[in-house]
Amino acid sequence: MKKIIPVLALFIAAFAACKKDKAIVPQQSVVGKWKFTKMEERDFNNGTVVFDTTLIIRATNAFLQFNADGTGHATVWTMSTAATPTSTQPIGDFNYTVSGDVLTIAGRVADGITDHLSFNGDEMLITVRIEDNEVPTRYADIIEYYSKQ
Repeated sequence: MKKIIPVLALFIAAFAACKKDKAIVPQQSVVGKWKFTKMEERDFNNGTVVFDTTLIIRATNAFLQFNADGTGHATVWTMSTAATPTSTQPIGDFNYTVSGDVLTIAGRVADGITDHLSFNGDEMLITVRIEDNEVPTRYADIIEYYSKQ
C-alpha cells in the first residue's frame, strides 16, 4: 500500500498538469522565416457565402521573416492570374508584436482590422476579417498559410 500511494500521487500530479489552457501564442513562436503557401478567402453577405476561393502560392520568394527583436522583413505576392502567380514585390522592413493570438505588423492592415495567429505543426495561419464599411452586412474572412523555412 505504501508503494501505491506515491505512484498514485505522481499520476494525479501528472494528470492535473495536463489541463487545457487557453491557447497563447508566444512571440518566439513566430520567429523565423515563413513562406507564403496558400490563401483562402470567403466573402459573405447577410451570412451567406457569395465568393469562395483558394489560391496556391507558387512564387518561391513570397515570405515573412520575423526576428526575435520585434523587427521583420516581408515580400508581397502579386500575380498575373490566380492560377499563375509570377512575382513578389518587396514591401520591406516592419516592426511587429504578438499579444495572445493577436499579431500586429505596423502598416500591414488598416485600422480596426486585426490579424490572428494559429499554428498547425510547422504551419502558421494568419486569419483576418475585413468588414465592408459601405455595406454592413458584407465581410470577408481571409486565411493566409505560411510554412516554416
